[in-house]
Amino acid sequence: MQNDSLLARLHRRSEVIFGLAATTSFLLYLHRYTWNLVRPELEAEYNLSNTQLEALGSAFFFPYALGQIPGGILCDLFGPHIFLVVIIIAWSALLPLHGLVGSFTGLLAVRGGFGLFQAGCYPALSQVTRSWFPMRKRTQIQGWIASAFGRGGGAMASIIMGSFLMGYLELHWLTSLWILSAAGIVFALIFLVLFRNSPPVPVDGETETQISDRSLSQTNETAPQAPRVLPFRIALKNRSYVILLFQQFLNAGSDVVFALILGSYFRSLGVDKGAELGVLISLPLWGGALGGIFGGYANDWAINRFSSRRWSRSTVAGIGLGTGG
Repeated sequence: MQNDSLLARLHRRSEVIFGLAATTSFLLYLHRYTWNLVRPELEAEYNLSNTQLEALGSAFFFPYALGQIPGGILCDLFGPHIFLVVIIIAWSALLPLHGLVGSFTGLLAVRGGFGLFQAGCYPALSQVTRSWFPMRKRTQIQGWIASAFGRGGGAMASIIMGSFLMGYLELHWLTSLWILSAAGIVFALIFLVLFRNSPPVPVDGETETQISDRSLSQTNETAPQAPRVLPFRIALKNRSYVILLFQQFLNAGSDVVFALILGSYFRSLGVDKGAELGVLISLPLWGGALGGIFGGYANDWAINRFSSRRWSRSTVAGIGLGTGG
């Protein structure tokens, strides 16, 4: 009876954790993809050239790329709870500064800081799913969090800011950014109160870390303790890891199109109304959201059906890349 009560409490708590993680992913992309609407406004107000606008786009992506590994290390050291609260507040506070700094140099600094603070979000969310959800469901959970809610947030950015705030409510674009910024900070405070780094009992009996530690101690009791943070040079020796790095590098190229230039592109075609612009920008991202959900379920089904995690994941990923390419 006591075990049943504990499992029921774990299930309720895991639902809360899923909601917090999914909302974090949603906000990450919601705030990031406002750039599709902010970019043409900055171009008009500050008379920025296309070269300057592209530089502002790069000012986000370079710190975002460089901050991934340091962000993951900080999350490993301090845990995702406080780490995520800090970065959500930081990037939310930077969002309205896009319309306040008043200079190209200031915009470069804002874009760089915005990218840097968003960089550690998904490494932290990966740790959350690893701690809170059983292995048999983990890929579909990650599909919902990263793809469905992440891409969904990106798709809703243009609808919420462009179609609703700027179109229906006729608010200024900077006022819209302030509203979205406030929503992010309020959510960070909710996250601070409700989130926990780990469940009261392991979701798979023993945690993966406990299994790994026990196996190491049985194999060689005199072996030195493994470092808490895996050295990058060791990670690069893993072939699968290197392949994933290359795949993510290529995948990021499509994000540049969706996050940086769609708004200006549709403006150049004569689409000036915020409501219409919001819908058009969102369409490709809905496809990504649905694909992420389907891929997660397909991956977990294949693993349970064929037992081989390696070939199941490789097959699903290969079909997805082949279809998209």
